[in-house]
Amino acid sequence: MPIKSFDHQLGKAVIDLVQTGAYPESEHVVAAELSPSTLPVASRLIQEAVEDSRISSLSKKNASDINGWVSQAKRLRLDIANSQSLAEELVQDDSENNELRSQVADTASKKRLLESEIIFNESLSTILDEITTLSQAVERVHFEAARHELLGAVASLVEAEHKLDNLQRRPNVRVFEILRTKLNNARQTIVKRLQEAWGSIIYTDSASSTVTIRQNVCIQSPHEQNTSHTISINSVVAALSALGLLQGCVSEFAKFLTDFILLPRLELHENFKIRPLIHDEESFGLSAETSDISLEKLLADLEIAINVLQSCLPASVVSPLSQPVMLTLIPPLLSDWLSREIPEDIDKLQEFAKTRNAVSEFGRMIDAIGWPGKDQLDMWNNGVYHLWVRKREDSCLVAVRRLLRGGFGFIRSVERIETQIISQVDDALIDTASPQDWNAAWSDDEGPFSAQEKSESHTMSVEEVSRDIEEDVSAWGLEEDDETEEKGTTPPNATDQDADAWGWGEDNEEENNPSGPKSPTVASPKRKVNGMANPSKKDKQIMTLKETYNVTALPEQILALISHIASDVDLLRKSSGNMFLYNDNTWLADQVRQMVESTRLNSSALEADAMALETFGKRAYAKEMESQRTIIKDYLDGAQGFSNCTIPPFSQECDLAIDSVVERLERLHKEWRDVLSHSALQQSVGSLLSTVIDKIQVDIQDMGDISEPESQRLTAFCKKVVTLEHLFTPQTPSTAASINEGALPHTAVYVPGWFKFQYLSEILDSSLVDIKYLWTDGGLQLEFQVEEVIELIEALFADSEHRRRAIAEIRRSSTSR
Repeated sequence: MPIKSFDHQLGKAVIDLVQTGAYPESEHVVAAELSPSTLPVASRLIQEAVEDSRISSLSKKNASDINGWVSQAKRLRLDIANSQSLAEELVQDDSENNELRSQVADTASKKRLLESEIIFNESLSTILDEITTLSQAVERVHFEAARHELLGAVASLVEAEHKLDNLQRRPNVRVFEILRTKLNNARQTIVKRLQEAWGSIIYTDSASSTVTIRQNVCIQSPHEQNTSHTISINSVVAALSALGLLQGCVSEFAKFLTDFILLPRLELHENFKIRPLIHDEESFGLSAETSDISLEKLLADLEIAINVLQSCLPASVVSPLSQPVMLTLIPPLLSDWLSREIPEDIDKLQEFAKTRNAVSEFGRMIDAIGWPGKDQLDMWNNGVYHLWVRKREDSCLVAVRRLLRGGFGFIRSVERIETQIISQVDDALIDTASPQDWNAAWSDDEGPFSAQEKSESHTMSVEEVSRDIEEDVSAWGLEEDDETEEKGTTPPNATDQDADAWGWGEDNEEENNPSGPKSPTVASPKRKVNGMANPSKKDKQIMTLKETYNVTALPEQILALISHIASDVDLLRKSSGNMFLYNDNTWLADQVRQMVESTRLNSSALEADAMALETFGKRAYAKEMESQRTIIKDYLDGAQGFSNCTIPPFSQECDLAIDSVVERLERLHKEWRDVLSHSALQQSVGSLLSTVIDKIQVDIQDMGDISEPESQRLTAFCKKVVTLEHLFTPQTPSTAASINEGALPHTAVYVPGWFKFQYLSEILDSSLVDIKYLWTDGGLQLEFQVEEVIELIEALFADSEHRRRAIAEIRRSSTSR
């Protein structure tokens, strides 16, 4: 025991003995001796006790107050003790809660582990089930492929690949790579079997250039010696389509058709022989060479090939097959065959109409079964006359080049004759002038009416033609064919001017006067000689001078070529043949019917004959009208929709188009006036004029934006067309042959859209106020729909408040009425 503690006990025991007389309970304390070392401690304790006793004595005086404080202190001490006890309990509870929380966390961790294990097991089970299903599908694919159930095998393959794609979204599953390899092997096997089946069903032989299309084929099983399976073309096509391989197979088949059958059929060999097609129900191909190179035979062979393909192949094959086949077939057909069929001789154009009909029939045939190419054939058919003109131009240029390359040819002498009236005073000139100086007698001071100049103004010698060729060979297109062709394009109303430029008038004069053109006899102007008076008429005489010179064969050959072109132009100008045919057949039909009524013959047979005559005449009339419509549309197509009618050179093209149309209709009216009856003439010209105004209206309404200069130009074009209303002046009642010039034209009777066209001309040249007046009070809405007028306003006027207000008023007035 420490010393300080024992001394304290001794001191405490002494105090307790003094205060209370109590003895210490510890024997060790009782038996202990008081040493000097314990006295300080005991003294200090006694001193504290004395102080306590003093305090106690003092507190007794204030016992009531101190007792209260003591009770309060005791209660406080009791509360503190309770608080300490509660705190200890809380600490103990918290300790217990920590243990519980650790247990909960441990339990939750175990739960999560169990849940992840469950999920993993379920996922593993699902994957295993899917792998099992996929493995079974792969086995089924192999089984169906081995049994040549290709359609089922393809369906199973597609399903298995779809499942595998879904399974491969799960990471870290290596077994899928194995399944993917198996599926790829199965796909390769099926593709190989399908390609073999495709090759058996559509059998192509490049050596013999034949193709055979079977509907069903029998395929020997590779695993079973005596077992074969029948597969149809529809099954193979469906299987290839499901695998995405059909387009490739069709493309290869189309390439074979074009490279080994169709294009070789279009090829014309050097010996002018071709290889026609032979065919049966399921096959076609090239045969031995033959000399039948007609277009009809070619079109028949192409129709046979297309019909075999159309009838033997499924629609899912024909549709993608027709595109590349016709895309490859049409260009050489147009360039090599149809262009070759265009005749150069105008006499063969009538026979060429059969070729055009055959091409049209072929186009309608392929269009009816859904094959492309009709548009290109129709475009060629509609533009065949332009091709004919181009071919004639090329042939003429080639002929001229050939002549120029051939040299001068034979040289011959020609004679030139000049005639002039002279007086007897000039006889000395005749007697004294040498033959070499005869031309010196013609004075340069005689003015523009000298005999020589008159002769040169009225004649065109072979020498001048040759000189013109030598001076400007490029005019024949030897160097700049395209430029010459573009500059040489002239409107139809310049036909007479073209004839003069080509020298056709001189050719006609040579035909009428075999001896050659002669200069007209013209009296020379009066003049005085050496101061003498003018001689009288009886003193005048005619002097004829002749000279010879040499020319080459070139001028005569070129003149013959021009003469041939001029004769063709004259023949083309005669467009009344079909109208005469219409009149003749109509008259014959009427006569036959009258004969039936008067003689009472077999009416049914003769009536059928009359109907046939009438039908034939109407067909000739319709053919002529269609031809004229085509020409007119071609003229208007040159304007290119009037979209650039103010910009050169398009503005010149627009002027040329309108002038050509107006001149064409006036010339047709003049030609048909002596052929058709007045009513038929009015109807025919009115129908053609309707075509003109309908085309112009459509082109103008299709213009989205019309500037003011364009509006003025379009108005001028419309006014030029309106001048044709003089062609519809009615006849006088007194005689059917005369025209009543004072009567109003009946244009609107024969041209249904005439008033609308006139209103269109006014709209193009009117303001917004004028257009609103025309719509509300001018009868514009009798001819135009409200949307048509609004579209024209939007094209003519810029967006503004005035335009919007005008459009709103027009809409409001249209709804109110």
